[in-house]
Amino acid sequence: SSLRQLAQEYAGVTESADLEQIAAIACASVTRRESLTFRAAIAVQDKNKLFMELSQLASGQSMTAGIGPLVAKRDHNVAFIFSGQGDVFPGMGMGLYEEYPVYRAAIDECAALLGASLGQDLLSILSPENTQLVEKPIWSQTALFCIQYALTRLWDSVGLKPTAVAGHSIGEFAASVAAGAVPLSTALDAIVIRAELMEGLPDRGGMSVVLADRPTLEKALRELGDPSISIAVENGPANFVASGNQEALLELKKLLAKTNVRCHPLPVTHAFHSGLMDPLFLSIKSLIGWTQHIRRYRTSHPWKVSASIVRQVLTRTTGVDIAADRFFSLQQLMQCSNLESPALSRLVQLRPWSD
Repeated sequence: SSLRQLAQEYAGVTESADLEQIAAIACASVTRRESLTFRAAIAVQDKNKLFMELSQLASGQSMTAGIGPLVAKRDHNVAFIFSGQGDVFPGMGMGLYEEYPVYRAAIDECAALLGASLGQDLLSILSPENTQLVEKPIWSQTALFCIQYALTRLWDSVGLKPTAVAGHSIGEFAASVAAGAVPLSTALDAIVIRAELMEGLPDRGGMSVVLADRPTLEKALRELGDPSISIAVENGPANFVASGNQEALLELKKLLAKTNVRCHPLPVTHAFHSGLMDPLFLSIKSLIGWTQHIRRYRTSHPWKVSASIVRQVLTRTTGVDIAADRFFSLQQLMQCSNLESPALSRLVQLRPWSD
């Protein structure tokens, strides 16, 4: 077949090629041959093993470090999921910055747009030596967004484009940019303004993970009777995040311990997604430029996804509740029900990862 013939040609080329040339061949085979029906994939760490696998494929033998030949499916719809601030750590993404030019160019683009607005340049903030990264929202939130933007560009460079996007918290800004709804410069301005407002809040509060189902947590919150605490995140049927005043969270932990329910604090700077964040909306008009982009975008793009920030900002600045319009929650996205798009077959989470 033509696939076996191509494997034979690749084997001849890679035998004498250097690693940079092999990487270029691999990239081209992914990005320029996606319309071809028969495909194979090989995962190896040195070119001698690659030559052996290609030779096996060319001769019709089973590969030991690859799959195929297979018939390519055309119905893959990929969603990018952008995470929130809890993933931040010093030095995040710097390995990718050093290794991948596309990723490096995206980070440098963000650094140029940010200028001196963060008090330090972006690369210094991302440095492994910057132990204050997690403590300063203006650094941690902006850094996370920039990494998610760079990851989007990196995936795009190898041909992976999302059918839909969703984001949680700061990840919603990255989702909006990935969808083409908001220009990069506008999103960066909004993130800096948002973080500055957060740093000025009188009560920063905290967040805690609660390993219990919703009825159990809701019962505990009623017994506690503290309006400053609310359910901020639902990670799963028995995994929730409560957000609010630090002292009240300690009382919640004691109350839940009586029924052997685990509750432990998260390393965050604020009580995100709680009533303690309400003062932000007194100055939310600073984000009007960003929301106007979203409003224009959602009228012409039937199905790109963001979530609560978009809904809250638009509702409070325009009086229009868009929850039932064209922006969907992450739960709706994963269920893929009642949406104006084919069901998604892959979810790719874009976030920093530590070893």
